[in-house]
Amino acid sequence: MRLSDPLPLRSVASVSGYRADGLLPRIYGDLAGAAMLPRRIGETRYVYADHVAHVRSVWIDGQQTDAWEARVIDLDGRAATIIDLAAPPPVAAVVSASGRGLEQANPADIARDLLRHCRIDIPLSDALDRLRGECDRAQIALAGVLAERMTVRQALQIIMGSAGAAWCSSAAWLHPPPRASSDAPSRLARAGVGQARIALDLMASRIEVHYDEQHGAETRFRQRLRARASPALVDRTLEMRLPWVRSAHVATSIARRMLAYRAGLVYSVSLETHALDDAPIGASLRLAHPAAPSGSAVVVGHARAGGRVRLDLEVRPSDDDAQVMGVEIASAGVQTQYAAIEVESSGGDVSFRVTDESGRPLPGARVALDGGAARITDADGRVRFTGVAPGRHVLTVHASGYAPYQVEVVI
Repeated sequence: MRLSDPLPLRSVASVSGYRADGLLPRIYGDLAGAAMLPRRIGETRYVYADHVAHVRSVWIDGQQTDAWEARVIDLDGRAATIIDLAAPPPVAAVVSASGRGLEQANPADIARDLLRHCRIDIPLSDALDRLRGECDRAQIALAGVLAERMTVRQALQIIMGSAGAAWCSSAAWLHPPPRASSDAPSRLARAGVGQARIALDLMASRIEVHYDEQHGAETRFRQRLRARASPALVDRTLEMRLPWVRSAHVATSIARRMLAYRAGLVYSVSLETHALDDAPIGASLRLAHPAAPSGSAVVVGHARAGGRVRLDLEVRPSDDDAQVMGVEIASAGVQTQYAAIEVESSGGDVSFRVTDESGRPLPGARVALDGGAARITDADGRVRFTGVAPGRHVLTVHASGYAPYQVEVVI
């Protein structure tokens, strides 16, 4: 198979003779908190996964039911996990379920298993080994389901994109790209410069992340995260979708890394050089060229023609990341109406002022710091905490008539 070939998922009709559209799901990781749609193959029978899996909960039109049994059977020569309902559901009812699929949760392990399942051999093994270590250190775990018609490449993009990773058939890395050491030898000083521009399309001052995709009567993201950076050079919001991310911790980690990188100055540079000075996609190097910005660069594009090579680079002149602050976590589809959290600190004493979207104070709001006991804002919307150590803290706000709200603040 090739990356451009369709993902090899069995169809409902091919294994059961049941006249219905759809593909049998392949599930990775723990979907305990995210429902998906099993495929119906009989009056009361549904396929949860086209492999061994564990079903935890079943819903009919959003109402949880206990009248079901799950087991693994031989389905036309392959083990599959099925759900048998005690009685046929109502006509046009939506049956959904949650549980745990294949054991792989590290994005690199999922990608490797999918390539093995598709019998695709590409030179990505070493890169996936490195990516696995990066994801372990960043504590990135994914969970999701493949059950739609798509190519293998599109499936891999969902997995890699959910981890905040970039990849090609020979390289993979987490964003931000690795930086060359400040004392690394400079490269490409004699290359011909085709283009060097400030990459405004790659820069941002804010980020909005939608994550935790839910498959039910309609597909939607259940959670949303917003953050801003300081200092920032542009007034632009970067939007990301992380369908296989299930926790706020992982979403925050990815958003922080991405925004800290994108808030700084980024150049897009194209060079043409001899094949002897080649560099693969994903390589980090120190660029020093009289006609291009100097700094840490990562190769994001590569094309060979005869004895010449064209390299596309992202270049960061500065090694300093912007500070990411004001991380807001809320349920997707709920408009958070707090305009700002104002912070004043003196020693270990910290005062927070909570306002609405028009800047008016919110008295009587319940505010908790780092999961501690809640305190009530005064008539000016202020609340005070003592003995607060410098660093990052999570503020949780509950106010009558407003969506629950979390924000990360830096003291």
